[in-house]
Amino acid sequence: MKTITFFLLIFSFFSAFSQTSYEKEARNFTNWMDKIVNLTPTQKKDMRKARYDYVVIKKDPKNSNMSLSDKIALDHKFWQDRDKVLTPSQILTLTSFLKSNREIKDIENIISLTEDQIESLTSYFNVVNRQMLIEKADKGILSQEYNDASVKAKDKKDQFLITVLTSEQTKQYGDYRNSLKNRSRSTTHDTASDEYSYEAAEHILPPSN
Repeated sequence: MKTITFFLLIFSFFSAFSQTSYEKEARNFTNWMDKIVNLTPTQKKDMRKARYDYVVIKKDPKNSNMSLSDKIALDHKFWQDRDKVLTPSQILTLTSFLKSNREIKDIENIISLTEDQIESLTSYFNVVNRQMLIEKADKGILSQEYNDASVKAKDKKDQFLITVLTSEQTKQYGDYRNSLKNRSRSTTHDTASDEYSYEAAEHILPPSN
């Protein structure tokens, strides 16, 4: 009987600890998002609940071997719940920020950036990406207008990047891009999981604790 009571106490302790941990993550996520889109008190409450429900399922030990398709379904469900809380303008602001953030992280995987460089790139990329996403919403992802806007946005960001980098960084970045082009000509690569990781990055990217 004492053994059963002991295990029940241990189980209760870990359950309470997990719940507190999940609540903390949901709260941190909401605070992080509030800095980007300025949530109302009601939105903060709803966002914490949406994030908490997501974390509970994602971190449940029973789901530790969740398949990729199930992970994708779970993420998409959360994105839908998140977007129900936000206004269209907030969604646009958030998506622009997340896209810019992912693009700058990609650059940082190639070269080291200073805080000032990151700040300059973030400010500029946000403006360019926001306009591109407006074209996407207005014209549709398959439209020629969106395709033209996407190409123009990439050119603008590439040109601005060069103005921010030092000559040494520019050479390092250029050498990497050239090697990547040469590699892509001679190899094939299954990009399915990579494409999903990019999609996820553009939707979530929250602090994890």
